[in-house]
Amino acid sequence: MSDLIGYVYDDIPLPQKPVMITFDDGHYNNLGYAVPLLKKYHMKAVISIVGKYTDTFSETDEANLNYSYLRWKDIIALMNSGTIEFQNHTYNLHSTSNGRIGCSKKSYEATETYTNILSTDILALQQKFQENTSYTPTTFTYPFGSISKASFPIIKNLGFKASLSCTSGVNTITKDPNCLYCLKRNNRPNGISTQNFFKKLLK
Repeated sequence: MSDLIGYVYDDIPLPQKPVMITFDDGHYNNLGYAVPLLKKYHMKAVISIVGKYTDTFSETDEANLNYSYLRWKDIIALMNSGTIEFQNHTYNLHSTSNGRIGCSKKSYEATETYTNILSTDILALQQKFQENTSYTPTTFTYPFGSISKASFPIIKNLGFKASLSCTSGVNTITKDPNCLYCLKRNNRPNGISTQNFFKKLLK
């Protein structure tokens, strides 16, 4: 994301036909399975973590490929390796609890209430990043891809220069900073090979 933001804001060149690899939630198996492949092929990726998950597994210090999430010490090591860039996926709104899907706005919810809830949660993870890594994420990744229009000014006002959705498609990037919000991504589901996944995209 830093490369993409640099292109839009500072005219820093991008490679021809650039592709971005992203992972959501911060599963520990990203370290076990994805990182070795990224290093093998000299590639990098973006991982958007859920702060609560990272805090929980940092406290228990569990590191199981089947169910754990990245700990702060894992995140620091991956940042130092230059392989992974980390972004904000909320501190604790990656759920469907209390009638809210991710960070969506409830139909009856006052804008002021929604703004306070969303801002407090997102800033909590920004603060955690600062405390543990001295780094501040520049991109917000919507949980479940659930997007409320009411969130747009909030995300911008919190200082994020970009946001990631779960809408499928290819992005057209211009020099207008607004093109960096709600970027589309193509999600590879379970049960389909890499080869067939890319064949489907090329149709």
